[in-house]
Amino acid sequence: MKRLRLGLYCTLLVVSIAARATDLTPGAAQSMRAETVPLTRENGTFVVPVVINNQIRLNFTLDSGASDVSIPLDVFSTLVRTATIQQSDYLDTQVYSLADGSTTQTPRFRIRFLRVGNVELRNVIASVGPKSSSPLLGQSFLARLGSWAIDNNRQLLVINGSWSALADGPNSGPSTALSNSADSERESRGSIALFRGSYICARGLTALVLRILTPSSASETRAQFSFGPSQLNPSVTAGSFSMVGHVDLSRGTMTLRPIEWIQKPEPYVMVGLEGTSSDGGRSFYGRVVGAGCDSFSMLRIQ
Repeated sequence: MKRLRLGLYCTLLVVSIAARATDLTPGAAQSMRAETVPLTRENGTFVVPVVINNQIRLNFTLDSGASDVSIPLDVFSTLVRTATIQQSDYLDTQVYSLADGSTTQTPRFRIRFLRVGNVELRNVIASVGPKSSSPLLGQSFLARLGSWAIDNNRQLLVINGSWSALADGPNSGPSTALSNSADSERESRGSIALFRGSYICARGLTALVLRILTPSSASETRAQFSFGPSQLNPSVTAGSFSMVGHVDLSRGTMTLRPIEWIQKPEPYVMVGLEGTSSDGGRSFYGRVVGAGCDSFSMLRIQ
């Protein structure tokens, strides 16, 4: 069970630092610079204009306490009716705890493009809220930015870039232990495919590296799942385990189950992956199979 509202991070002036080095749509890498987006204050909160799938523009409440982007049912219905949201974008349902302590089961879906100012992310996970609710710009978007803050004096959302424009989904900025070690380099050379991204389980946002070790033509796919800290969640301990299942990059299907630990940190448990790709295996997103787990998203880098 996830909490829909986790509480504001101290104040909105405190930047929620997330390690998303490769989250934007294709284009030239954008250097260290700040993107500013005008905000409007409504009923004591800030709202920001957001463009969904290059089709519809809405004002979203900026809510760092919301775990996902949330869209009201009537807006979602309009997006479905106009084919802006398609059947392939449906993900699953999720049980959320609300601020009043009650729970609700809500469908989730993928927004292919979500743009705030000049910052556009692909494959943003969103949930469907009640018809009377306000659209919320939550952590499934905010946590993928380099860093962000609110300038109260000028009423601006300030997005501080260091981002590249390569990835289609969350990338948690794997720790040095995941991305730069000599072991990782040797293992990547022996991989058929190498993916980097992130997933969410009981310990929060976690960096992910997945190495596919056998070709799609093999009767069974072997893989190695490595995890570790992200800048948003540096307390995660690094570990790895082997997996087996079926991955077809050309068809965009992935089902992997864990088999044994390679490096086990206590008290972590192994998890499985069930995902799909809409771009020929360049990126995958889907469900993490395990108690207290949610979703994953990753980009192929090799």
